[in-house]
Amino acid sequence: MAQQKLSMILFLGIFLLIQSTYEFEINVRYTDDPTLQVFRIESYVDESVLIRVVKDIGGDCSEQMLRIRIVHPNGTITPMDISLSIPDFNYCLRDFGGKVEKEYGIHVYSSIPGFLLVTYLNTTDVTASPAVFGLIINWQGEILS
Repeated sequence: MAQQKLSMILFLGIFLLIQSTYEFEINVRYTDDPTLQVFRIESYVDESVLIRVVKDIGGDCSEQMLRIRIVHPNGTITPMDISLSIPDFNYCLRDFGGKVEKEYGIHVYSSIPGFLLVTYLNTTDVTASPAVFGLIINWQGEILS
């Protein structure tokens, strides 16, 4: 009986130790403009990191500028501030299709290293077809399609 209790305590101790090793906190401060906030972080297969930052302008909306920071494995950062010709509502938090949380219409995804995929809505009527459009942008900030 005592052997079972000791085994159970040891098991729980190891389980809690392993579980706690995956907890962490990220604090990011962008010194060029303290009003910018990190919105999303994604990684690439080459260990580069895509960071989307936004500037809140109030009323559940962000500045109408796509701000991307690519952090390369060697620590250098490639900043991209791109003005896109897309509908303004993509930069505001909205309820698109009855989801639980509001979200922006514009989304940025890491694809293959050197490129990112940007999707946005062309209409607030998500049942319309086609409602979602996409852009491929290289790390130099050039819109390729």
